[in-house]
Amino acid sequence: MIFFNNCDIRVEGTGVMASQVTITSQSPVVPVRTVGRNRAHVAAGGFYQNSLKFSYFVNIDEDPCFARVTDLKNTINFSGLSSQTIECAGVTGSYYLQSYQISVPENDIVQATVSYVGYELVTGELRDKVDQYDYIQSGFSGFAHAWTAKLSSDDGELDVPLYDFNYNYKAGINPIYVIGKKFPTQVQFLTSEEEINIIRDRYKPLTFAGESGNVIFGVPEAGEIWHAPDNNPRIKLLKLATLCDDKITDAIEIDVSDSTFESTSMTINTNDFVTINMSATRYY
Repeated sequence: MIFFNNCDIRVEGTGVMASQVTITSQSPVVPVRTVGRNRAHVAAGGFYQNSLKFSYFVNIDEDPCFARVTDLKNTINFSGLSSQTIECAGVTGSYYLQSYQISVPENDIVQATVSYVGYELVTGELRDKVDQYDYIQSGFSGFAHAWTAKLSSDDGELDVPLYDFNYNYKAGINPIYVIGKKFPTQVQFLTSEEEINIIRDRYKPLTFAGESGNVIFGVPEAGEIWHAPDNNPRIKLLKLATLCDDKITDAIEIDVSDSTFESTSMTINTNDFVTINMSATRYY
């Protein structure tokens, strides 16, 4: 029996502070019935697949999962997607990123949830971790936190309050199989998209075909005329250490300038301020 304090999870050798991990392996079978027998034989009925999902606290010093998201958004290689080696409690497999979700709730540490898929057999067995990994080299001050999350731009910080922020990246991948092989000879990267949901207290009507992030995060001028400078707005998740030293600028940045906000929901509840929930999508 192995307890959680003797388990760790590492992505390409880099440890992450996971709070929950799930690995599911599937190898579907089908019944094969033949003449002269009243019972079916069992045969392989599809491809082997592993699903890996885990949640972890975001460390600004090094986040191998967000680094993978950045690589996929910038890649021009769609024919030969490389896998990542992920080890969990001694069980190792080769995986491809499917989704990355990050949530910035008010007054709390930032957490991310990722899901991976693998098409080859996992190896290893459950065992205690062999050494102690130093997850955050700069101590607790390396965490991303809602206190140090900011809406920034090329013109500096924007005075636009955000009460909640969620980001979800999805990758479309396709394994290629050939006759005579149990495992794919190639994994193609097809598409990627990202969704952004924010809650704020200022209403901006949408126009036909949505509004860009530059417009949504523009600055209202006198008479509430919306000014939309090309300032490249982006969400910056900085270290907690920034509260003690504003010279520390290490951050994870999520660009929202080219995202298209396509829905707006206004909610009015008694004993509460009016909240505006806005959703955006961006395709790559």
